Amino acid sequence: MDEVHCCANAGAVLIKVLPNAPHFNLADAKYPSFYRAMAQRKLPFLNHVDSEFSLISKDQSMGEPDRLHLALDEGVTVIAIHACSYGLMLYEKFLPTLHDFATRYPTFIPTSPH
Repeated sequence: MDEVHCCANAGAVLIKVLPNAPHFNLADAKYPSFYRAMAQRKLPFLNHVDSEFSLISKDQSMGEPDRLHLALDEGVTVIAIHACSYGLMLYEKFLPTLHDFATRYPTFIPTSPH
């Protein structure tokens, strides 16, 4: 949490995470205080949602949007790159999650990288 405050004091305007490559589980129960610090400092959480192919990843499930509940519940503004898209034209696995988040969380911002 000290690092969040240190970064904010140094001028950070957001925190970006590509959870797949470092195997960062966004839903881990040890992160609520991290998310609370982000919400307190009003640092948006730019998160690459779903599969990541620009970096080596052993577990693509780390990018699943359902893992963002904890951050959203703590009041963090979450910018979801790829808008929770699974990347398939005919089957969007996370469309219900996108609708749920857009309805329940005013701090949820789905966006496209293009």
